[in-house]
Amino acid sequence: MVMGGRLFQPIHDGNFYQIIPHTVMSGAFGVVGIFAALALVIGFLRFWHNVGETCSTLFNLRAIIQAAKDLFSLKNLDNDGDGCSLPTEASSEWFRWLHHLTFYGFLACFVATALGTIYYYILGQHGAPGYTSLPVIFGTSAVSA
Repeated sequence: MVMGGRLFQPIHDGNFYQIIPHTVMSGAFGVVGIFAALALVIGFLRFWHNVGETCSTLFNLRAIIQAAKDLFSLKNLDNDGDGCSLPTEASSEWFRWLHHLTFYGFLACFVATALGTIYYYILGQHGAPGYTSLPVIFGTSAVSA
């Protein structure tokens, strides 16, 4: 099938998948996503080994809970209570709050995408999701953050 012929023809019914089939698009991005996730896991495990930690410390529940608290509060961005700073600016809590909005915006975007994937592939909902569906709610909160 030559897609070049379809590429330059107008699509009258608005079906984007006539140009690039859904399986091709999701398959290509799926392969890239799996590669990126695998690279991150391999890099993390190499780092863990290089710093001399053991597997038992990797699965220490208390340490995982503390790390999650530090992550979601962006503890390491508080600059000992002074807030974030730029090289030419004074420290400010505003920068820290902007970092929070960026972080939680990306997190909401990831959750919206993951939920949309679950809705499509597992629940079989192939139409546009409703305004009150979870992917739309998280996607909207990602845009507003």
